[in-house]
Amino acid sequence: MDYLCSECSTQLSKWEIELNELYPVGKLYCEFCQSKHERQIIKKMAEDFANELDFYDFSFVFTLTILTIEFSNWI
Repeated sequence: MDYLCSECSTQLSKWEIELNELYPVGKLYCEFCQSKHERQIIKKMAEDFANELDFYDFSFVFTLTILTIEFSNWI
């Protein structure tokens, strides 16, 4: 029986079939489509994490750090 990739409909190799059986993600993917899918997930996670850090005002923190260093040198 031939197994086809859900994205590009290419025939899966024995290695790709084994990987899909060991680590199921709900769909069958070839190696190329699997890595493309993983990159999209990583990009989405990175964007979500960056959005969580938006409440920090890094310019304020940097300025405060510089002032602290200058004050400690002054004392």
